[in-house]
Amino acid sequence: STVRLDTISNNPEAARSVNAASRPFTPSATDSGSFMLSVSRDDASDVATFNVRRPTTVVLDADDTILSAVGCANDTYQSTQLRLRVDGLDMTELGSFSSSDPSVAEVVGSRVFGKQPGHAQVWSYGRSAAVNITVESSFVVPELV
Repeated sequence: STVRLDTISNNPEAARSVNAASRPFTPSATDSGSFMLSVSRDDASDVATFNVRRPTTVVLDADDTILSAVGCANDTYQSTQLRLRVDGLDMTELGSFSSSDPSVAEVVGSRVFGKQPGHAQVWSYGRSAAVNITVESSFVVPELV
């Protein structure tokens, strides 16, 4: 977040000053609680209070943690969708994810694509939650449902 200070004079001849001063605020990974941030320019100043709240539970799941080969194509494997829940809220669209071994399981957005047989761990940003993905060479037999 950035605190911006706009100034307005009580003098009708003076122009309004927009974004006269600003100060960025980026909490660290361990910050929590209330923070006061002040910004000033010339004789104008203001203070904003921010409350930083850290989540208590972060859960990363995948629709399918075992990705098999697709029988109709060589070197093609299943993919799966990731689901990130923070304190019970679905935050998948806001999350970013990475794989311990992109040659086995590649992450694109919130989807994991099997690339070759093996094991990989997929993490949410900051490694706050993880899920294990296995890619296997056994074929999936298609079934009509």
